[in-house]
Amino acid sequence: MVIAPATANTMGKMAHAIADNLLVTTYLSARCPVFVAPTMDLDMYLHPANQRNMTILQQDGVHIIEAETGELASGLSGKGRMLNRKAL
Repeated sequence: MVIAPATANTMGKMAHAIADNLLVTTYLSARCPVFVAPTMDLDMYLHPANQRNMTILQQDGVHIIEAETGELASGLSGKGRMLNRKAL
């Protein structure tokens, strides 16, 4: 299962089993490897709460596809862009 882009909201719900939508319900039922590609603003990406959620997901066996550095939708530049598929 690949969740891309994975927002801070989605990853928070995944980390804490908040199954209030089809995506998280499917994730909680998945019996296959799960990959998430975090994509968000730099400050959101680096926020301690978001970093904790990513750590929880990794401890649960979720594979994190690291974000890359570059121009973000906010106009800022930094880590938070979804990895370019050509880089895989």
